[in-house]
Amino acid sequence: MHFMSAAQARVAAHIIYQPNFIEGLENRPCSPISGVAILDGHPLVHGQTLPFSSGSVEISRMLGFKHPATCDDRSEQEIERDGPHRDFFPLTSDLLALFADSGTVRAVNLFICKREKDLALRKRKNELFLIERTLYAESRIPTVKISEECLDPIVTNNLMRLAKKARKP
Repeated sequence: MHFMSAAQARVAAHIIYQPNFIEGLENRPCSPISGVAILDGHPLVHGQTLPFSSGSVEISRMLGFKHPATCDDRSEQEIERDGPHRDFFPLTSDLLALFADSGTVRAVNLFICKREKDLALRKRKNELFLIERTLYAESRIPTVKISEECLDPIVTNNLMRLAKKARKP
């Protein structure tokens, strides 16, 4: 796994040692287009009927928020000739954890911050969080906010040591 922060790795250490943990999907893009189920194509849910997603662009419109997009940095002549062009780029979730649950797969989306005070998001970050949470909620996947400070530091350090020493059997 490749985490974007130490806090994500430390929270993941607690998750991967849960007895019913199957897989962690870190930094997973949230699809901006509608019609694609969040876990579509994942081999563990093959053959299951999955709820379709509205896509993050439609959800942002529904919530009244501006979706992140690229800047059109072409010259004025190109913009005038071809028209303006901006692409929506996907939001990414921190960690989508998959668990075995009575013969099916259950997913939990984790929103991770280093400090507990960082979980109280300011305006724009809260808007992006609400888009992500709503996207996952459509697929009956709960989103949980968690910070590294919520974890027992001794247990976390021990789990990190185990994770760093782990080898494939």
